[in-house]
Amino acid sequence: MGGSTRLVDDSTRHVDKDQPTGLSSTECWHLVRRTLRLYGYWRMNPLPVPDNPRMRPDCVSVLIPTIGAPADLIPPLYTMLDNNPKEIIFVTTAALIREMRAVLQKFIPKEQLHKIHALDIPLPNKRNQLMRGIQAAAGEVIVLADDDVYWSKNLLQQVLGVLELEPEVGGVTTQEEAHGLDARSPETITFWEALEARRLSMRNIDIAASSWLDGSQTVLTGRTAAYRACILKDPHYLSAFTNEYFLWRYRMHCGDDQFTTRWLLNHGWKTRMQTGAMIYCEALNDSRHVKQTLRWARNGKISSLKRFFGSKRMWKRSVIPCLPLMIFSSIVTQVLDIHG
Repeated sequence: MGGSTRLVDDSTRHVDKDQPTGLSSTECWHLVRRTLRLYGYWRMNPLPVPDNPRMRPDCVSVLIPTIGAPADLIPPLYTMLDNNPKEIIFVTTAALIREMRAVLQKFIPKEQLHKIHALDIPLPNKRNQLMRGIQAAAGEVIVLADDDVYWSKNLLQQVLGVLELEPEVGGVTTQEEAHGLDARSPETITFWEALEARRLSMRNIDIAASSWLDGSQTVLTGRTAAYRACILKDPHYLSAFTNEYFLWRYRMHCGDDQFTTRWLLNHGWKTRMQTGAMIYCEALNDSRHVKQTLRWARNGKISSLKRFFGSKRMWKRSVIPCLPLMIFSSIVTQVLDIHG
């Protein structure tokens, strides 16, 4: 009888031991992160712009590296022209330059065609394409943009206002949304498009939250970001930009936005997110989304390691070190997800 009682007690203790007693370390970490992110996003407002600005859209050079079909460039290009920049520079490959110029001649009105320049390099390489365009740009501000993004009407006015009012700011990023999904029936939106829309929403929350806390950003998106031309035209920047290696062996061809964000940070410039400026991005509707996201994640992790261990300025820039905490949280979250 006593033996039977002890058996029941042991069994009870075993069951109680296996039952959850509260939130795991991973769940607690995620809860804290989400709370801080949502609160910061809720408190973040568009940065002010001057009523009578000195910096106007006609001082902006827009630079677009591309290797896609030239005809696909036209719809996004119209939205950029509506912002009235000084010039728009396309940099493609020698194999596509003739077709691109023919497409531009066909679809762009003559009164705006003088603003558009098409340049080429022998082989596709995004960083080399960007360098070619930066060297040719004549504007006081250079906007680096992807070839598939649509701009809101007042985007340039919004980002220029930040650069004018805050001389210590070297680069300004924008909010992002998936293009055209809100006008479609939910039944026609693919799983991959929904994933991209969610990723963009979370990105906006992350960047806005860190901006509200201390003005920092993990990255100024390569899809559209505005920089002072004097920064990008610096020969030291261009040399480092086109000769970056990972582990002293692997030459970096992508991750250009991560590199430029680190350069600004390491050279004493501040960065900002202008929530009043919005771009709309094409969302891939098939499994190519996975490859694209993995490439971005790889570049992000490489950049996080370089910043966390190689940038002293990151730890000195504010009382609330949001940027290092966000990078550290990314590393910790991965460890907890693996071992939690």
